[in-house]
Amino acid sequence: MASLGGYLNLVPPSGLRDCVAASSTRAGESSWVTVKDPQGHGIAVDPNPWNTWEGSGSSSVKLCSDGLDVVVSYSEATAARPPETVLGYPEVIYGYKPWGALSTPTSPLLQLPAKVGQLPQALVYVDYSVEFPNGRGNLAFDLWLTRGPGQNGVGPRELEVMIWLYRTPGFNPMGYQSPSSTLALPAIVNGRPGVVNWGVYIADPMGPGRWTYVAFTLEPPLASRSVVVPLTLVLRSLRDLLPWGNEVSDLYLNGLELGMEYTSLTWPPTRVSVMARYRLNSYGVLVLPQA
Repeated sequence: MASLGGYLNLVPPSGLRDCVAASSTRAGESSWVTVKDPQGHGIAVDPNPWNTWEGSGSSSVKLCSDGLDVVVSYSEATAARPPETVLGYPEVIYGYKPWGALSTPTSPLLQLPAKVGQLPQALVYVDYSVEFPNGRGNLAFDLWLTRGPGQNGVGPRELEVMIWLYRTPGFNPMGYQSPSSTLALPAIVNGRPGVVNWGVYIADPMGPGRWTYVAFTLEPPLASRSVVVPLTLVLRSLRDLLPWGNEVSDLYLNGLELGMEYTSLTWPPTRVSVMARYRLNSYGVLVLPQA
């Protein structure tokens, strides 16, 4: 059956009249909010300080008709899981998030979860700005690929795929000093089409009994731009990047998560201050027509 394709607008949602806000201080506090548009699909906005503990301050999100604003401000904060570098990931979620089994209604244009091999050609558009006045981190997509849809967790021979649009100097995936390879893909930056390079970082697996981690980092990182990312092409490139890449087409892409990983300038994150923020002026997915 033919599909006409179209544009799926996620931020700001159409028809949103009043601002929606959520704030959370520490790990374990559930404060995400789901917002639907008149067509029935929706997103969730989540402050998600999943590894932030103690101290004063908060992670807050505010969604209005002109975009999304996220502000992280902490003093004397300590990591809930000290070995972990990242303190939190305030985010926008579309589809299904395995951790916590959070789900939003999805559009017929892009119904998730869906097998990678059955995804339409989808391009993700983001107009954003991000800054870290006192901290380190990134602005990145976090995508979970699992053997089945609707799992509450991720395990061996399953994937966490991150697409980093920006990162502060020295903040690299998994702490690696350099990527294992570079991938050139078509993209549009500030309205100009071309080919951009992505550094590829792979941990296969992250550890005994854990999932595989792959991060694509935009080169050079961009702190304030509009970017069109070829989402489906990025995911299908995994076929050639992993020794077991022929299995990726049968994995399910559960949802789209876009947010900011943040941490402190000093390590370990014990009684530290962090300030970071980002703004999404607009965010959506262009689904190309297909036969």
